[in-house]
Amino acid sequence: RAHPDVVRHWVQVTRMYQRAVLQLRQHMALFQQKRSRWEHYHELYVRGEIDENTYFNVSKDFVLSAIDTTIARLEAMSGVADVNLDVNATIAKLRELRAEVDSAKDLNQLRTIYSQQVLPELRDVNQKLFTRMYLLATIRATNSIVARLDIAAARLTEYQEFVASKGAADEEFNAQIDAIFAEISNVQSELNALKSDVASGKITNVHQYIERIKQIKQDVVRIYHDIRSLMAQYNEQLAHRTPKGSMHVEGRASASVTGTEQNAGVTAEANVEVNA
Repeated sequence: RAHPDVVRHWVQVTRMYQRAVLQLRQHMALFQQKRSRWEHYHELYVRGEIDENTYFNVSKDFVLSAIDTTIARLEAMSGVADVNLDVNATIAKLRELRAEVDSAKDLNQLRTIYSQQVLPELRDVNQKLFTRMYLLATIRATNSIVARLDIAAARLTEYQEFVASKGAADEEFNAQIDAIFAEISNVQSELNALKSDVASGKITNVHQYIERIKQIKQDVVRIYHDIRSLMAQYNEQLAHRTPKGSMHVEGRASASVTGTEQNAGVTAEANVEVNA
């Protein structure tokens, strides 16, 4: 059953993930502001309403923002993702590219650095490294579902012992208890399989991952429903067997299952392409 240290561990992991998601939202919001500004100045430049130097400065600022956002995303997720990848080396390379962009003296030089070095690297990082980190970090946070199920299982065990002490634990009751524990075990197996598929590269698409996790969440909700139904059924039986006012049974099971992996509001692939 769930040990308090295990529960605390998964609560900590979930909070780390939620903080990382908040940081990602903030960085992406800033990046979108830079992007909107660049798009506006790009239209002005095409129409000949601003000079090349002004457009160059705005374009440089936007490309620097794209690099900074990618670095920030990697840093935010690296603390909560189980990855055997050299994130620090990737960040160091991005910082080197940032320095090259920052040293660009004119629009043509900026275009060359961006198209030949920056854009390929950002595509690679965002489509491969970050997406994998995002999925693995999400799975770690999702594993807290198991801790919540373990808590429910521990309470269910206590309830089983209580019903047995009242002489009401018949064969049907014990069979239902065993079935619920089997459901919990199945969910744990499904989560482990999902993590394995992500770690092996079998799943690299966020939408594919979300479909799998949605099914797991539905299974979790069903488990809580089964627990509540079982307790309600045997509370009623016990109420008829026990004199009024002589029994207190805690028969509540929360069916709340958070879905941070779905409502995080974070896109796993940053659109950082510009046509400077």
